[in-house]
Amino acid sequence: MILILTLFQHLQGTSQWMDDLGKTCNHVDFIERSMKYLKCLYHIEELSAAVQQSLMINSVWDAIKGVESMAALDCGLNQSECSHLCDFLRKTLCFWHNIIKDRLTSEFEKVLTQLHWPIITPNQAMTSPANYQDLSSQLEGLLLQLLALQTSYPFLLTSSDL
Repeated sequence: MILILTLFQHLQGTSQWMDDLGKTCNHVDFIERSMKYLKCLYHIEELSAAVQQSLMINSVWDAIKGVESMAALDCGLNQSECSHLCDFLRKTLCFWHNIIKDRLTSEFEKVLTQLHWPIITPNQAMTSPANYQDLSSQLEGLLLQLLALQTSYPFLLTSSDL
């Protein structure tokens, strides 16, 4: 009988240990998830800063690469339960996508204006500007950048409401 009582007391003591251990494990899991969340948030901020820096030095190609990296991260987080993180990333992605698109649109319109485009009437004189080759090269570069931006993330093509 004493053995049974001792065994029962011992089991009650280990039960408390198990509860404490379970709480500690849950706490460690929470801290690990929080660290992953913060690392991902930091990565988004790094990418955003890189896009901003690229735009400040007029390196649109590098800015587009940054948007592509954000899009890849978004695809990787597609199954994540962190809805706030995914929402933040998508809004950041859309923000930079629209900034780059607006910049390219402005530059595109300038080049088209210099090329006297569009031709409104068939009787309009067809005079080429002196720097036609340079403008043509700029136009081609802008078209390639717009195409790269457009194909960087198909989600942005259908979500204009974000």
